[in-house]
This record gives sequence, C-alpha cells and structure tokens, in this order.
Amino acid sequence: PRLPSLRLASYPQWRDVRSKIKPKQAAVRLDPYLVDDAARWAQESPGIVWYAMREFAYWMRERHGIPVFDGGMGEELLKEDGSRSILVSIHAHGRGRDGLQYAFSRQNVAQFPSSSRRTQQLFGRVVRRGQECPDVHTSIYRHLKPLRDAYDQSVMRAKYVEEILGEVHHLLAAIRGK
Repeated sequence: PRLPSLRLASYPQWRDVRSKIKPKQAAVRLDPYLVDDAARWAQESPGIVWYAMREFAYWMRERHGIPVFDGGMGEELLKEDGSRSILVSIHAHGRGRDGLQYAFSRQNVAQFPSSSRRTQQLFGRVVRRGQECPDVHTSIYRHLKPLRDAYDQSVMRAKYVEEILGEVHHLLAAIRGK
C-alpha cells in the first residue's frame, strides 16, 4: 500500500540544517514545594528519597544538605549505614543494586516511574531476603495529575505482568499490604 506523504516547501531548508541545530536544555526551577516536602520527610527519620531528575536532587541537596547518589557511586552508596537520609537515582541504582535493604526500611518516591519494570526494581532495592526490618514503608506523591497518571500506569502494567507471568509484583504486594 502507498503511504501518505506530505509535501512541505520548507522541508528542504530544514533537512539541510537539522543536523546543525543543537537544542539547549536547561531545567527551570519553578516551585520548591516537592523539594522542601521530600526534605521534611527525610528529616523525620532516615530513609531513601528516590528521584528520576538529577536537577531535583541537586536542588534538594543545595537547600537541605541531603547527600545525592547518582550514577557511578555504587560503592559509596553501599557504605551508607541508614543513620541519615539520602537521595538515590532511580535510573542509576536499579538492576543489580543489592545491600540497601540492610540499612533502610523507609523510602519516599519523589518522582514515581510509570514503568512497572522500573517500579519492580525500585521496590526490590529494599524488599529482599535478609532484611533486618520486614516492614518497608513507602511514601509517594500523587497530588498532581501527571503523578497520579504515572502511578496508575505503573499499577496497570504491574497487574498485566502478574496476570501474564504469574509473578508477584512488589508494587501490588505493597498495595495489598503483603
């Protein structure tokens, strides 16, 4: 079948320069609510604040002095003994990261992933065999529609994984209280 085509007079000019255009990306800090609220949570009792966006973590460190563990810091992260709260990258410390369950039983997911695989990995960092404290307490933010949507998407995908593969998903186990 013939695919539809669109003829634009401007396309040849764009095609000739598109590889030369490098968009500038910069984070814009709008409101410190989430940074300050997550820091308040972290100051109540030691725990992990999980983040997805590096700028969020750096802003929280600047305002509240909470240490950040992003990519390439695995050895330093595993030296943490649970005596203080820390900021940990969801992306950098996912698969294969073991040891956090010995130091932490509280976590705050400041930026909830919509991927059930990423959520399974995130919950699996502190829900493992050999854990000192069997109860893990997880806080999440759902006060804005995009956060609710990410959470709902992750739950829906987790249900699919459980139904198809028959594996218990950490997120759904947490929701069920098991």
